[in-house]
Amino acid sequence: MTPYENMMYSTWLPKVRSSINNDWDPKHPEAVILLLESWSPLLPQFIVDNIEEQLILPKLQRAVEAWDPRTDRTPIHQWLHPWLPILAEQLQPLYVIIRHKLATVLELWQAADGSALGILLPWKEVFT
Repeated sequence: MTPYENMMYSTWLPKVRSSINNDWDPKHPEAVILLLESWSPLLPQFIVDNIEEQLILPKLQRAVEAWDPRTDRTPIHQWLHPWLPILAEQLQPLYVIIRHKLATVLELWQAADGSALGILLPWKEVFT
């Protein structure tokens, strides 16, 4: 590591790690997205990768696993879709969980209930 990389890794990253782990709610992605957009030009790629793979994705996965489409007031696409430009293909494993949960809810769906359209439409261009 260069001295700059070492400084960012040993001083800057622990504070960001603590904030993401302890304070960040995945249902409010704006702060962490802004952090990445602002700091990425200054960070070595291995630090950006570490933040995405070790901090953001695990927390998003836990939130997706805890998400219940029958009771959650905030639609999942509102807090997951903002990550599409940043995490792109890294989100693929989460889609398996989401599709399973949506399929489970659709099994109980009645044709007269129009709510399914609002839940499924945001995923039309995301799911392959």
